[in-house]
Amino acid sequence: MEPEAGASALERAFAVTSILPLGAWLVFHVSDYARVLFGTDEVGAARAVSPVVIGLELVAVWLPLALHALFGVGVWLRRRKRPETTPSRKALVALHRLAGAALVPFLIDHFVRFRLPILRGERFPSDSVQVLAAELARTDAGVPWLAAATVLGTAGAAFHLGYGLLRCVERSPRLAGTFARHLAVGIGLALGLAGVFAVVKLATG
Repeated sequence: MEPEAGASALERAFAVTSILPLGAWLVFHVSDYARVLFGTDEVGAARAVSPVVIGLELVAVWLPLALHALFGVGVWLRRRKRPETTPSRKALVALHRLAGAALVPFLIDHFVRFRLPILRGERFPSDSVQVLAAELARTDAGVPWLAAATVLGTAGAAFHLGYGLLRCVERSPRLAGTFARHLAVGIGLALGLAGVFAVVKLATG
């Protein structure tokens, strides 16, 4: 395989894992918990997670997430040699990469703190909202550190997805139109606002 062909394949794989299934999963996950803004106090089933669901989650979420992180390193090493057109674009790209790097410890903590007990059978999915609300409401010296970190992590995830979609649109001759650009930005903004307001609602009751 020629170097350019290999690089193109790497970037295509990176784009695919950005949109499907990770982008769809993030939209679903945030939207699901954003229902607390409309009075929902229970998300998920009141029973243990089945092995089938665990297997699907591994294949559809955690494996693509790991591959996306690995692809991200290679794509960053390749793209950093390309000069950005404007200072504002350079700043946005740097912020996009910073958000991606910051999401790694955030997602690990989120998984260990909230998802792993469910997968181990210690809690039901339906307990998630109450457990999350209790954790987010905790303070240390009067400061809700976990809630603040979750707000930043949620906003960072929304920005990483939205700006990543915008960059994918800009690189595609078939999609590089005004509607597609606005859609990408709209997804990021809507996801960020819904997620942040849901976290604040859970933390404050």
